[in-house]
Amino acid sequence: MDKREKSIIEGLLTSLIGIMEETDDPSTKERLDEQITQLMNDLNLTWEDM
Repeated sequence: MDKREKSIIEGLLTSLIGIMEETDDPSTKERLDEQITQLMNDLNLTWEDM
């Protein structure tokens, strides 16, 4: 993945994390957390990469 693609994906992940932190619905938080974790695993990204 090139720098531009990585930047776009990191921006989207950051947005999703923000949404997850803003919601009060535990089910939504859990689903977002699962999706974020899966995407990061699929792309071989770590929190240090963010």
